[in-house]
Parts: sequence; C-alpha cells; structure tokens
Amino acid sequence: MMATGVLGILKMVMLLPFLGGFGLPLGIPPAEEDALMYKVAPEECLFYTTWAGMASPDPNSANQTEQLLAEPEVQQLATELERRIREGVRKAAEKNEGPEAAALAEEAVGWARTLFTQPAAIFLEDLKINAGGPPEVRAGALVRVGEEAAKIKAKLVEYQTAFLRDAVTPVEIAGDTWYRIQPPAPGAPSITWGVRFSYFIVGVGDGSAEGIMERARTEMPEWLSRARGQVPVPRTSTFTYLNLAKIIELAGPFAGPKGESIIEALGLGNVTALSSVTGLDDEGFVSRVLLGIEGQPGGIFELVSDKPLTPEDLAAIPADSTVALAARLDADAIFEAVLSVAEKIEPTAREQAEQGLAGMQQALGVELRADVLRALGDTWCIYNSPGEGGLVITGLTAVVSLRDAERFAATHEKLLAMARGMLNQRQRARGGPKIRQAEFAGQTIYTFDAGEEGIPLAPAWCLTGDELVVAPFPQNVKAFLNRGADHRSLAEVARVAGLFGDDGGPVMLTYYDTKALFELFYPMVPMFA
Repeated sequence: MMATGVLGILKMVMLLPFLGGFGLPLGIPPAEEDALMYKVAPEECLFYTTWAGMASPDPNSANQTEQLLAEPEVQQLATELERRIREGVRKAAEKNEGPEAAALAEEAVGWARTLFTQPAAIFLEDLKINAGGPPEVRAGALVRVGEEAAKIKAKLVEYQTAFLRDAVTPVEIAGDTWYRIQPPAPGAPSITWGVRFSYFIVGVGDGSAEGIMERARTEMPEWLSRARGQVPVPRTSTFTYLNLAKIIELAGPFAGPKGESIIEALGLGNVTALSSVTGLDDEGFVSRVLLGIEGQPGGIFELVSDKPLTPEDLAAIPADSTVALAARLDADAIFEAVLSVAEKIEPTAREQAEQGLAGMQQALGVELRADVLRALGDTWCIYNSPGEGGLVITGLTAVVSLRDAERFAATHEKLLAMARGMLNQRQRARGGPKIRQAEFAGQTIYTFDAGEEGIPLAPAWCLTGDELVVAPFPQNVKAFLNRGADHRSLAEVARVAGLFGDDGGPVMLTYYDTKALFELFYPMVPMFA
C-alpha cells in the first residue's frame, strides 16, 4: 500500500511545474545564475534544460513584471497557493494510504518547492533504442538544495532502505558515498545519486554521475556557450536546448519505410537545433526561440517568406488593437509547397490533387490557383480593436491584400451568384439562410444571414478594390471603411516601430497588449475566483 502511495504522491508533485513553482513562473524573477548548471552539460547531448533560482521580487525594480510579482496581494496569492497545494496533497495521501503516506506527501511537496525555486539542470546525453529490450540511457540532473542537503540525503537513505533494500549499492565517487539503484528489469539503466556540498545530483546510466563530477571542474561546453549567445536575455530564467539533428536521426528508423522521404520532404533533413530562453529585460518578460538550419531551408520552411513586412503593411491594423497578427504569406506558393512535400512522400499525390482541382473548376467555373490563390496578395493582417467594437474575439477582423483585384472580384461574383442560387432553392423549400448586401461608404458589404435563432455570428466581407476585409459582424467591416484621417496604425506604437530598421523588419508579427487584456479580464477574476 505504501508503494502505491508513493506513486500517487509523485504524480501530484509532477503537476507542480505547471503551476510555475507555486503560482510564480520558474525563475521569475531570476536569482544570480549558478555557473555549475552550465558546466555539467555534456559535450554532446540530445536535450538540456536549466532554470535559475527564484529571487525575491524587488518592488523598486524598473522591470514591470518584477513590480507586479512584488505586489503584496500577488505574494499573498503565492503563499496561499502553496498552502493549499500542501494541504490538498497531504489530505489526498492520508485518505488513500494513511498517516504515514501523508507525512511523506508533505515532505515531497517541500522537495518539489526546492526543485522549482532553486537552480537546476536536467539533460539527456544519449539514448539508444534496443529492439525487444529496455533503452540504453545516459542522463543526469543537478539541483542546488542549499541547507536542505543533509536532511534530503538522510531521508532518501531512509526511504531506499525501507523500500528498495537489495537494489541499492553504496559506491564511492569523488571521495563521497553515493548510492546506485539497479531497477529489476533486465538491462534497465542504473540510477546513481548523491549529495555533494549543497547539490543533489542524479545520474542515469553507467558513468553518468561520474561524468557530472568530472565536468563540474571544467568550463561549459562550446555548443552551450554558442547557443546561449545566440538567444541573449539580460536576466535568464530558463534555457532549453534540443539537438534536433540527432533526435531526427534516432527517430528515422521508427518512421517506417518512407521515413527518410518524409523527413527530407518536410525539410527536416538540415535542421540542426532548437534553443529557447526566457527571462527579464529592462521592462518586462522576454521569450526568445532560435531554430538552426544548415544550408537552404526546404520543405515546410520554404513557406516562410524572404520578403520582410514594412510599416505600411501594418496600416490596416489599428494602434489600439489588443491582439494582432501580420504576416507575409503567398497563398499560391504555400499551396505549391504543400503539393511538393506531398509528392515527395507519395509520387501520385500531385496528380490526384490536380485531378481534384480540375473537377472543382468544371463544377464551379473557377480555377482555384489562378482565380483565387494567385489573385490574393501576400500581406495578411488580423486584429481585434476595441475602438472599432471588438471585445477580445468579437471584433477579430482580417484584411488581405489583393494582387489582381479585378480577377478576384470577377471570381467573387461567380461564386456569389452560385451560392445565392443554392440558397434560394433551400428558401423555396423551407426557408433558411441568405446572403444580404448593403452599400456603405461607397463600398458593398456582404453579410451571411443564417436565418435561424441562436447563431450569434453574422459573417461579413467586403472588396475595397485592393483589399479583402472579413469579420464576424458587418459592424466591424463598417468600422474599417469609416476610418478617418486620425486613424493610427500599429506601426506607430513604439514597441512595434522599433522592429523595423534599415535591415528590414520581420516576416511575421504577433502582438498582444497585455495591459489592456489584463484590465479587461481582471474585473471578472473576483467573481469566478
């Protein structure tokens, strides 16, 4: 019964990272970095992650995120969350397994708190999949536990003596007594743990613990130093690295006979690594991600345009938008890339797709690629503007540039007439939906009327001459058409304007006005929370 209780406690403790370390994100605000966390990283590895210790937030900091975390009510919330987690885990363990399990649960929560609020590093050095047997694994973890080191070691020795018995063998590493656990499954990797000064260390696989101790006396590996330099953040909270090239190589044999073709078709053959970092800068929270590609991007990565956005491309997005997306996308190029990827995986895919397009053209009188995809432009904007009647998602409006407005308008007329003909037949039979149109500001707005109660949307669209405007309600389209000389675009917002320089701008931009969103949602929090 007690072993089952231990598993239950571990499951509950595993949820704690998703609460961000008891109500606060990992390492926010970050304490001073511990260099040892970087030194123990192997010279080559599949996966590595580290997080900083959590410092006490400074109410006088210039960083707005740190100011928020220093608020007495936020601190009170974190304290209350921790109390409730402790209480909930303890009660659940006591109910299911008894008082002894409850005490263990309370200790486990305390250890979890140490893990998620102190500097730590976890890595997977190597993995070999063996057919019909357990995998060969080399991995490790290092956590600075500070003054809790002796207490944690004593408790773990007590537990392994009670539950693991003969599976544990004392070993000597770096002049200290460590413990090696051999799982009962044949060929399963050993687990070696120990406490060195103020650090709790775990190694999985032969030589992993010894390797950690050897690397602790060296400098961080060159790959890690380079990766960190590519995604700099003034105050680092978390850093994660994935060796995608090696992971894809390992996964290849399990992808089936077409595995290699699929990898090459998707453009994953020359992907190298993924690095992600979070932390704080002078003003707020920062998150950066870098994908490494060796050579020319291919497959799905060809969908990314090499033509950057300009401030003029953001003209459709109001400056007061709470959420916004702007992207450089060529619809026909994307369609062609999808066909090319599919053809590399299945040689007949393109032929089948073209046959389907031919049937569509015959039925609709419209050629999808020439009359629609190529007629669309390559600038796509989506936004929600409170000033134009948008409440979070009710005001989401999409504006797409038109490359061949005349051709697109002609195609629109064909499809509109066909849709109305089909809807008119349904109306004569039993009534139902219809497409309405109205003139406004010299333009025609089309609205789909579902003709039924309980449907909260009335999708609307308009062709302005060089743009296609689509929204969930005609009012949003009217607001777009009714803009005056005082209209300000998102490109005029200081943080956005700073993204455009002499070397160009981004090919895709996502924007959130977190302050405005917080002000919108916070009044609802007391009612629900």
